[in-house]
Amino acid sequence: SANQGAALQADHPGLGPLAQRVQASRVALLDAAQQFQSTGEQFSALIAVNDSSVQSAIAATQQQYDDAIEAAAAVGAANAGVDEAADTLFRQWQIEAGVFTDPRLKADSQAKLGQAWQGYQNLSQVQRQALASMDPVLAQMNRTVSALSASPTAGTAASLAPDVNALQSAINGVVSNLQSAATESATFLSSIE
Repeated sequence: SANQGAALQADHPGLGPLAQRVQASRVALLDAAQQFQSTGEQFSALIAVNDSSVQSAIAATQQQYDDAIEAAAAVGAANAGVDEAADTLFRQWQIEAGVFTDPRLKADSQAKLGQAWQGYQNLSQVQRQALASMDPVLAQMNRTVSALSASPTAGTAASLAPDVNALQSAINGVVSNLQSAATESATFLSSIE
């Protein structure tokens, strides 16, 4: 597998920009997983506050929520960069593979193209799933923060415990999806390096 990846890289140095974008995406995925985990911890801490600390807890929760939005946007931008680099690379590679006159070289190039394309398709699917899983959780976070902002009391925070527990479960799912996408990114990178 490592030799095949080295051959892909050597035979098509245009994989470099895609590898850089995938690495940047992997970093964004891991950062987002960490941010969502931290945000979930803040939401969990929020339901146990007392009246004297409710305002600061709401402010901290709002900040964590804002940071989670930024992390999700970073993942979206990084994934778009991967898709853009892949689109350019694979179109170029397909054109180049089509101009080979030696049937053996043409078949070899097509096989390597197919292998790299399949790896990218797997990566893209997992990345899209991770990205899509964040939006409903962010919406749920927003509803919770809005409810607390409308009635900033410890009683309101405590009454949101069932919602926060459900939110924590959803956050755990998002973190798992983000980590899976980061793992798939590492797998793809190792296949082309």
